[in-house]
Amino acid sequence: MSSSAAAGPRQGEPPASTEEPASPEAPLFFVISLSKQQVSVYSPKGLYTQSPVSTGQPGHPTPQGIFTILGKELYHRSTIYSGAPMPFMQRITYTGVAMHEGVLPGYPASHGCIRMPHEFAQRLFRMTAGNERVVITQQEIVPVEIAHPRLLAPKFMAAGPGNTTASGTAQMIQNALMETSGSAGATIKRDFAIKPSDEGHAPASALNPLDFAKVMKARAAKRVEEAEGTRTQRPRSTARRKWRLLRRRKGSS
Repeated sequence: MSSSAAAGPRQGEPPASTEEPASPEAPLFFVISLSKQQVSVYSPKGLYTQSPVSTGQPGHPTPQGIFTILGKELYHRSTIYSGAPMPFMQRITYTGVAMHEGVLPGYPASHGCIRMPHEFAQRLFRMTAGNERVVITQQEIVPVEIAHPRLLAPKFMAAGPGNTTASGTAQMIQNALMETSGSAGATIKRDFAIKPSDEGHAPASALNPLDFAKVMKARAAKRVEEAEGTRTQRPRSTARRKWRLLRRRKGSS
């Protein structure tokens, strides 16, 4: 890269902004519009930034669909098109399509990749960690929140009378907590009656699926350990019984 190219904007690129915005919150979500020749970057708070791009020309179209950033390389050269430079490359397919720095003439001009201005490609390379979603569509789309009563949602178990729980699943969770709680082999009993929430959210004492899986894993590991301990003790007790029986036979003879 020459010093003159690094000093100012490249041919066909918009002037770079002098202010560096704050880094967005993860996870990031990218929408590339082929008709607008534009990429939009979304964070959990909404639209973060936008930039012009140049996508595939006729005969070399940029594929449409939902993709994932599969890999990153600071300075890559194409293995398909005579080692063409692809700075700040972020691969989205295994067939050679990637987002990278390139010339933007104002219309689709690439061989399928998504060209970006130098400053934006550099910023984007620093932002991403890999595995971010990239949606490529003909028209511009905007992610929106979806709420519907028929969508899957966690269903909490109502509590029974006293400290008892109302279902076998809740009782299983309670037993698992009792078996895995405490230190140095001590068992601590915890009240785990699950009560429904008026707001539809989980109560403070409820376990989410990840925590539940961890409890079940710890419980299974404890059972396996106990079973292995029993197996190692059985041969010893059997050998002792045989040795005692042999001594008795020798004494009687």
